[in-house]
Amino acid sequence: MNPLKITCLLSALSLSIPAIAEQASEDNAVENENFSYKLGGKIRLRSETFADLYSNNGGREQENYLRRADLELSGRLWRAMEYELELKLDRKGKAELKTAELDYHLPANFSLALGRFDPDFGLELSGSSTWITAAERSAIWDLADYAGDGSGGKGIAIRQHQKHHFISLGQFSTQEGQVRDARLVYAPVQKKRKLLHFGYSFAEALDADSNGEIKSDLGVWSVGFSDNGNSSKLAREISSGNFAKDTVEVLEFAAMRGPASLQGEYLQRKLTGSSNQSNRSATGSYAQLAYTLTGEPRDYSIGNAKFGRIKPQRKSGAWEIFYRKDWLETNGETGMLSKKRKHGAAEVDVLGVNWYSLNNLKISANYLRGDTNGIDNDVGDIEGEAVTLQAQIKF
Repeated sequence: MNPLKITCLLSALSLSIPAIAEQASEDNAVENENFSYKLGGKIRLRSETFADLYSNNGGREQENYLRRADLELSGRLWRAMEYELELKLDRKGKAELKTAELDYHLPANFSLALGRFDPDFGLELSGSSTWITAAERSAIWDLADYAGDGSGGKGIAIRQHQKHHFISLGQFSTQEGQVRDARLVYAPVQKKRKLLHFGYSFAEALDADSNGEIKSDLGVWSVGFSDNGNSSKLAREISSGNFAKDTVEVLEFAAMRGPASLQGEYLQRKLTGSSNQSNRSATGSYAQLAYTLTGEPRDYSIGNAKFGRIKPQRKSGAWEIFYRKDWLETNGETGMLSKKRKHGAAEVDVLGVNWYSLNNLKISANYLRGDTNGIDNDVGDIEGEAVTLQAQIKF
């Protein structure tokens, strides 16, 4: 699909989909005392341009693609049980069951979740990708791709929340093996326009099977499937064997006052070597500052300790601007990156603007600049830039 077609399609979406989504939300929901259901979904169309470090030969590339298309069914079974089903369609049209969750509510705000679903891990990962601020989550999550991603398997989690805290403990069977995790959040200030949030998350691969390889697309998702896309390798895989232990810890922070919000997380991953293999570590952090020009605050719920969408207060919608900085670093044995190198680092700057309509339409524009500490592409580039344009509808 060429850029002109993408532009025309985004314009058509902004005019027609809000009305369709409003009608769909009315027609596809049923509720009574013991049973309810709601049928919905989301569509995400994206046009992405990248160059220099982000491509193998340094040339400029453009990818126009379907980033996400999901069909969702959720509701209540009897009074104490909720369910959620989510069918995910990838850019090639392949369907996958992403979520199949039963959530049983117990006294004292306890709940037990069973099935296929993403675990509670980190502030940004725990929130829905539908309403994160940037088009893509921070690049720091590339440092520990098994943590916080339960879509490859099944799990169980117990959760509890009160006025100022949220606790979650879970264990999941993923494609990489068994993973257990925990998340603890304390939010002493929670008002409609004020927030103070602190959190800690932990994950461990119980049957560690990591070969130690770490690479990142540095915030540009299409790099991973483009023929000329370059993913920056921050650590080579070991020649034989696996690491004996693999753990990830995350510290969370968020503050909000009216339309302004500050959010940041710090991640540390430790890979413990076995036999003659040396230990490795990866650290990452990001800081994000966002401001809603039209005055609306970000939505937040202690029930799952995460941010939701911005709800426009006027028919013209809500406008939001933001800046995010990502830092990534790896350390290990000599030869982890090259014959003599044992250290890798990268940074990503993201500047963006979002527009939210009254009817769950979000249009985004992001500018990204990534650079590495000597980790180059085929022609020696260590810096690159990209632009992401996205239209998203939640119905």
